[in-house]
Amino acid sequence: MMISLASPAALVRRRWPAFMTTNTERGLTMMKSLAATLALSLLATGQFGGHAGLAFGQGRETPSSGHPGTQTIVVKLRPQPHPHTQSIAAQPLDQVTDLLGGDPKSNSRIRFGPLATDAGDSDLYYLSIENARTGEVEQLLERLNSLEVVESADPQLPPEAIGQVEMASLSPSSNPNYYLDSVSGTKGFMLKYLPFPPTINFCSSSSPGVVFWASKWSTVFEPASTIKILHHVHAMLQVQNGPPQLTDMVPVPILQDGSCPISFWTLDEQLETVLSKMMWQSDNRRTDAVRARFGQGAINATAQSLGMNNTLLQHKPGCGLPHNQLTLTDAGKIYEQAFTGDLFTAANRAKLNELMPNLLGELNDLIPWEAVFTHQMAVPQEFWDNLKVANKAGGYTLWEDGGWKIYRSIAGYVELPVRVTCLGKPAIRKRRYVYGVFIDKSASPESDVNDAFSQAITELWRQAVRDALATFK
Repeated sequence: MMISLASPAALVRRRWPAFMTTNTERGLTMMKSLAATLALSLLATGQFGGHAGLAFGQGRETPSSGHPGTQTIVVKLRPQPHPHTQSIAAQPLDQVTDLLGGDPKSNSRIRFGPLATDAGDSDLYYLSIENARTGEVEQLLERLNSLEVVESADPQLPPEAIGQVEMASLSPSSNPNYYLDSVSGTKGFMLKYLPFPPTINFCSSSSPGVVFWASKWSTVFEPASTIKILHHVHAMLQVQNGPPQLTDMVPVPILQDGSCPISFWTLDEQLETVLSKMMWQSDNRRTDAVRARFGQGAINATAQSLGMNNTLLQHKPGCGLPHNQLTLTDAGKIYEQAFTGDLFTAANRAKLNELMPNLLGELNDLIPWEAVFTHQMAVPQEFWDNLKVANKAGGYTLWEDGGWKIYRSIAGYVELPVRVTCLGKPAIRKRRYVYGVFIDKSASPESDVNDAFSQAITELWRQAVRDALATFK
């Protein structure tokens, strides 16, 4: 890392705002809307599909070949009768061998073995394919139809598989790594399904096709403003436990050097306003006000109390160095506890959500696209009405090691609605997820990093959205 006598703000070229829409993105959104309108018109007139020379794709050019490299499927055995004897297969290796049509150990490109987890699961296995060919993973997943993906978080993978977990029957271009691998730096993603406890699972939907899909989910990265969820949760916990109140006045710095707050002069604002601008506008001066009001040590202590063992605040927001630390696993922990557990009362959880971003542009674009081009329908209004999003994005561009390095990240919580039949009547249930994507210390062109980041978010959600919409057909 390059050491400079310049102020921290001098090393921060620009701060990536939380999904501010550019003119280009607006144009793409308009094009997608026009395409969706055209498709719906064709549906209404019965001309969708079967038209010579007219083809509808998945919303972007599909590359002609898949990205090579080792891919690993993590599976959980689901006992099923043998197709001929109706007996349950006793040995996992025998079961996989039958399904693959041969002993995977005889193929030097394929590795198969048990996984160890903190929970002590004994029925988790990995299948790693070296230099996977285009479509090979998808074909194997289709053949492994009596196995299901892992429901336990953080399986301890063998060395050759760490950071390469990919678990969905998707085309190569529908894999976040397909786009993330187009830029330099360390990259990762995570999508984790959160099942409801059995006691409140009355008339529930079936589990989605993807319950845990991730790459480098335990890798530490610089989160920039993504870590502000920790400030937000800590402040709301203090309000819940008292004596602080949302109406309390908090000193807010007036000035900043670049994106780095200067705490010399301040003006007072209500805490609720401070939290809202910190999260919605990603305001660094308000974030610094929260840090000063409650103490950086106390905020770090809250992270540890939530099990965020690899999370650490080290610099003032917007100042860039020394790097703050976060992992996707830790981000998932704070969002899961904040939005599904008993960390907050229902009222305080609602206020927490109200004061932070509750939309995701990539998801909002993907939903109508999948509805039209995969399911040939408009998005039901009850889908939009029951969609819930809470997230925080962030980014830095820092001068390090003799050049500009780009950091992008996002993490959050999402509820996708699904339609079920309950006591003979249609009902809406929710599939709950925590997710995240990061690109860390990339030297690639900024526009390429931003495109790869946005594409990865889209593809991370594609199968989950497709599965949820299918329940409304």
